[in-house]
Amino acid sequence: MASEIPTPEPIVASCLLDASPEDVFAAFADTARLAAWWGPAGFETRFLAFDFRPEGEWRFVARAPDGTEHAVEARFVSLEPARRVVVDHLSAPRHRLDFLLERRGRQTEIVLTVDLDDPEAWARLRRAVRQAAEQSFDRLGMDVFRHLERSGG
Repeated sequence: MASEIPTPEPIVASCLLDASPEDVFAAFADTARLAAWWGPAGFETRFLAFDFRPEGEWRFVARAPDGTEHAVEARFVSLEPARRVVVDHLSAPRHRLDFLLERRGRQTEIVLTVDLDDPEAWARLRRAVRQAAEQSFDRLGMDVFRHLERSGG
C-alpha cells in the first residue's frame, strides 16, 4: 500500500521582537546584517549578489556547520519598507518566503509564511523549515538588539 503524500499547505512561523518594524526591516536591507543572521544556527552566509529591490537578484552560499556548502539563487519579489519582504527561492526545492512585519505596541510581530509547491519536499522539509525559521528569528532578534544597543535606540 503506497503512503499518501499530503497536499502542501503553507508553513507558518512567527516571533515577537522588541523593536519597531523599521528596525526589523533594516536588518533585511543591510547586506552585512542579513548575512550575519540569515539561516539556521551555525550556518554562515556569503553573498555573491544582493540587489534589494523588487525583482532584484539574490545569490548566496550557505555553509552548514559540517562544512557542506549550499549555493542558493533567489529573487526579491516584493519589498514594502517596514511591512513586508517576499523572496522566491529559485534553487531546489523552490519555495516562497513571505515575511510580514506587524507593529504590536513597541514590538514587531514577524509572521513568516513558506509556500513549497512540491508535495514530496513539503512532507520531507516541513519540520526542518519551521525549526530553521525559529533559529533565524533568534539570530535576527540578537542582531536587532545589538544594532539598537550600539545606536542608542
